[in-house]
Amino acid sequence: MPAKPATALPATGPSQIRLVPPQSLPSPLPSTYLLLDLRTHALFTASRLQGAIPVTIPSTLLRRPNFTLAKLIPMLDSEADRSRVLAFKEEGKVDAVVVYDQDGSSAADNGTLVGLLAKFRKDGFGGELWAIKGGFLSVVRQARAQDGPGSVRALVDEKRIETSFKAGGTVNGRELPVRRNCFPPRLLSTC
Repeated sequence: MPAKPATALPATGPSQIRLVPPQSLPSPLPSTYLLLDLRTHALFTASRLQGAIPVTIPSTLLRRPNFTLAKLIPMLDSEADRSRVLAFKEEGKVDAVVVYDQDGSSAADNGTLVGLLAKFRKDGFGGELWAIKGGFLSVVRQARAQDGPGSVRALVDEKRIETSFKAGGTVNGRELPVRRNCFPPRLLSTC
């Protein structure tokens, strides 16, 4: 079945950002595609698209125009991820930036996906900017419905990633916000 063409986001959104149905994604994704997962850390570790980089940064920051890529990139989990994202500035290294959330709900004009993609355009990226229509769940539904060569099934990675968690306040080496007035000290979400 031929891939459906990408559709443009609503006219009020940033130009040249495309909403792409899962069946339009090449499988496997070329190494020149930068794939960014904007879901929670827990969802990312459970399953993700092959080669995706987790961007577990609050959506309020991602939507802010003054929260630039220069501020975002140092917040990524690993040096390897930071280097892969920075490659967008090198000629020929990145042809497309593809982003997704859990269900596509952040693909609206002022949503997180569009806000992040606009940061790449603002920093001079001239390649394709895509948001996956329906998010990760639509890719999984498509993968279950389709099989064979070129199937999006090959894009889904369901191997669980083990994370290191220390009650002292780090996940994978990143400091967590801890309330000091709890006894014993707990993560902010548990006090």
